[in-house]
Amino acid sequence: MSDNRKQGIPRRTFLKVSVALGATAVLGGCAASDEVPVPERNGAAPVPEDDASGGAIPDPPLPYDGVFPGHEPYGEGIGACPGRVVWEHDAATVAWDGEGYWWRTENFDEEAVQRLVDDAIAVLGGQDSAAAGWQELFRAHNERSGRLGGYQPGQTIAIKANINGSGVFGDDDSGETQLSYTNPVLLRALIASMVEDASIAAGDIVVYDASRLFPRPLVEYVRQGDLADVRFVGRDTAVADESAPIRWSHKFSGSTCYLPTCVTEADYLVNLANLKGHSYGITLCGKNHFGSFLNGNEPAVTERNGALRNNPNVENYLHEAALAAAGSPSGAVYGAAVGASPANLGVHEHWNNAAEKLYGRNLGRPEGIELVAREFGASG
Repeated sequence: MSDNRKQGIPRRTFLKVSVALGATAVLGGCAASDEVPVPERNGAAPVPEDDASGGAIPDPPLPYDGVFPGHEPYGEGIGACPGRVVWEHDAATVAWDGEGYWWRTENFDEEAVQRLVDDAIAVLGGQDSAAAGWQELFRAHNERSGRLGGYQPGQTIAIKANINGSGVFGDDDSGETQLSYTNPVLLRALIASMVEDASIAAGDIVVYDASRLFPRPLVEYVRQGDLADVRFVGRDTAVADESAPIRWSHKFSGSTCYLPTCVTEADYLVNLANLKGHSYGITLCGKNHFGSFLNGNEPAVTERNGALRNNPNVENYLHEAALAAAGSPSGAVYGAAVGASPANLGVHEHWNNAAEKLYGRNLGRPEGIELVAREFGASG
């Protein structure tokens, strides 16, 4: 670390971004916009009959069909465009035929992946370019955290990758596995956008997973060219910050968990979750942080959660995060071992149904999520 970089454990704040290949989802966004596309219902819409007054009879609203109990928005939207989530898709990004390893770069259209990332950052910040989008995201985050301005040269960014499925549990760093982990092409595209559009020095970016070793092919691919100075911190190089212990809401036996220094010394944290199926439901941003613990003795699950339908337990961390400072559903009081106690971390709700995919702000309500869904491909 250079002499002009901050030392110790000052009050840190985190920029929370979750990006997935083909579906970029980031918590924090804009008020509802007339430009937000409204997905059409599946199949042809029925031709409405006329009512007695001569007007068309509107279709009845589609019922809520979520597997979790529906509820009003929990928490409040935050970010440059409060509550905005950007979901982008382009079928041209992947052309894997099932042969060989999925993660080999020849299976991906690197330019298409970069286009998705750049566009998503711009839209998330309510801007016309990735460069302006990044600065607006940093500015809005810093304002909420009591800091002025956007990103400043020399500030550091930690990116939490998910290397859990790499199969690298020992000293083998070949990464040759079919299991899912952070996509190398997506990771490089995200970092390239930071360097080229947000003017962040590659050496001020660290990618980490304190529970695994990074596959050598992934590291070599990401570090090509202008990104040669990007740092990687894995299980073999992570250093515990003993002034930043993890304090659980329930007592349990075992060693104390700590955050790694690459996290506590960072100015911003990007959560690059690997959105995938899981035996407990879909793996999202919260579980990704199991790889942020050193000693890794989080409380053990003694039995599998019940069926997803009408069972709020699988998503209870989202309820807790949205209401952390306003009376959490569990009754836990969240303090802080380092820095200030956490504020509410955003807004959580469910869409109206799987056909229309509309959230509160899409429906013109003052609070909730605003989903911006964008499709790219042959038609542009």
